[in-house]
Amino acid sequence: MGCRTLVLVRHGEYSSEGLTRVGRVQAGHTARRICRLHVTAIHCSTMLRAVQTAHIIAKGYRGLPLLRASLLCECVPSMPPTLRKSSAVSTEMIRRGKDQADRAYRRYFRGAVGRDTCDILVCHGNLIRYLVCRALALGEYAWCSLGSAHCGITVIRIIANGEVVLDSYNDTGHLPAKLRTI
Repeated sequence: MGCRTLVLVRHGEYSSEGLTRVGRVQAGHTARRICRLHVTAIHCSTMLRAVQTAHIIAKGYRGLPLLRASLLCECVPSMPPTLRKSSAVSTEMIRRGKDQADRAYRRYFRGAVGRDTCDILVCHGNLIRYLVCRALALGEYAWCSLGSAHCGITVIRIIANGEVVLDSYNDTGHLPAKLRTI
């Protein structure tokens, strides 16, 4: 069995019309940062900001299709009871969000079969934070305490024996300071 590397990228800065000018520049810097990776698949959320970010990244990987998945859309997978009282997020939204996030985890966070693989997942802050915490077996609400920057890069490896290694979280070193937004 091989090693599976997951490169999770949060989409760039956006407005209701999609990526802003800053978001497109952030995505370009991100594409240049990860262009040397031997990528076997590029997945993205079906939400416009993630699709646009993924298209910019995918330009460096001609021939690889962009695989869109609603499992990678933004969601709220849990919320501490103390925050629920003051939130507009319903219990049903949280239930659906947790179900979606757990299905995404089962789909993408599995070992490689045969050879090493490297998949890019362009998605959203809440989902990335939840997936990282789940992979590291942290508490149900731990994800709420992690930061998430636009075009932050997180790298997780799943070793052949099932061990999970977090190589980097929310790395923004490829972005000039003026482009680091949350």
